[in-house]
Amino acid sequence: MKHKFSILFLLLLFTVSCKKEQSVVEKLKKQNKVENSYFLYPSTMRMMNITDIESINKVVKDVKKMSVLNMNIDSFDYQQLASVTSSLQEKEGYDMYLEVVGGENQYYILGNETTDKTMMLTSNDGRHYIVEIDGRPDYFQLAMAWKDINSMDSTSTVAFSALKDMMVSDSKWRDRRREHAKERREKEAATQAKKDSIEMAKDSIKLLD
Repeated sequence: MKHKFSILFLLLLFTVSCKKEQSVVEKLKKQNKVENSYFLYPSTMRMMNITDIESINKVVKDVKKMSVLNMNIDSFDYQQLASVTSSLQEKEGYDMYLEVVGGENQYYILGNETTDKTMMLTSNDGRHYIVEIDGRPDYFQLAMAWKDINSMDSTSTVAFSALKDMMVSDSKWRDRRREHAKERREKEAATQAKKDSIEMAKDSIKLLD
């Protein structure tokens, strides 16, 4: 009897684990909403901070890992960013710490004290990013770090600029690939339409004969 109870318990545990709902971010990945992913660890971020900017050091101190998701502009827009923000609060227990919205430009910071996770979501100039931070950064220092990176000269922030340039370059490469694919489809459709037109003309001649 004890043996049967153990088997039933394991089956129940397995069933519950299989039904565990996917996270909001995992669903986005499976739905082809994410174009590129970049992963940064404290050691990497400290190496990028070549001029030892104090605010960045303070932010990195309590961060275990940072994931930057560059969203697919073909399947994700600024309205969906607001929807994801709401889903994180409703389904995963995040609290809104900062919200800045101006038209299509948006910036959100959410935190979950239970899981020690922070989410930053931003839409700017037609691009959309979701940043998932494992750890509990100092939010004041996070704002200061952002201000410092944008106000300092390029020599001080060259590594961060290089990361941003790489992300933009990846996006442009994918944009070009999408454009080439579109042009190829249009060319193939035009060729096929021409062939169909010729075949229809032939059929018409046969009917007249």
